[in-house]
Amino acid sequence: AVVSTQSTGGYKAGTGLGKEGEGRSEPIKINPFADRKSGLGKEAEKLEQSRKRVRLEQARAAAFKRNEASQIRQYRESKSQAAEQKHVTTCVRKCQTICQQMDKLCQYSPPLPWYWPPPNQNEEEEEEEPAYEPEPKEILGPLTSYLRYTHCYCVWCGVKYTDSQDLLKSCPGDTEQLHEESSLAGDLDFAD
Repeated sequence: AVVSTQSTGGYKAGTGLGKEGEGRSEPIKINPFADRKSGLGKEAEKLEQSRKRVRLEQARAAAFKRNEASQIRQYRESKSQAAEQKHVTTCVRKCQTICQQMDKLCQYSPPLPWYWPPPNQNEEEEEEEPAYEPEPKEILGPLTSYLRYTHCYCVWCGVKYTDSQDLLKSCPGDTEQLHEESSLAGDLDFAD
């Protein structure tokens, strides 16, 4: 009935609808049994929503991955800093102990209170205002220099030299890094 009505209006099978024939040539396909709650265009809307969910999930996964990488980097940095701080603190306590022993042998008093390790305080003693002690990184250099130039002792070599000439001739330098580089260079020379 529809086709006969359209043919009276000039419709020819296989051509598009409209005055110029530019409209649809095929009828809209509807499966009435597929989904009772859907209408025209509902499938396209569902497909677009599905695509949006996929894009959103991909964006969340990418953000999570970036955040996870950032957290891993921050964790590693904090652990590295903590290890460095612990190493420096250990080196300072070692230097303070050696300084105290050598000063006592030479009957010197410490130039500054923090050149020697802090005294052990009993719990029964009254707590006094703690003396200022700089950060370990701030005092490691002055302590090693004091030991080198006052006692001719190199903390990094672990050797007390006979005099300053012997120290300058035999010791690779006044920092731990110079000693490490020297030992690496020595390993390379040994390998040849």
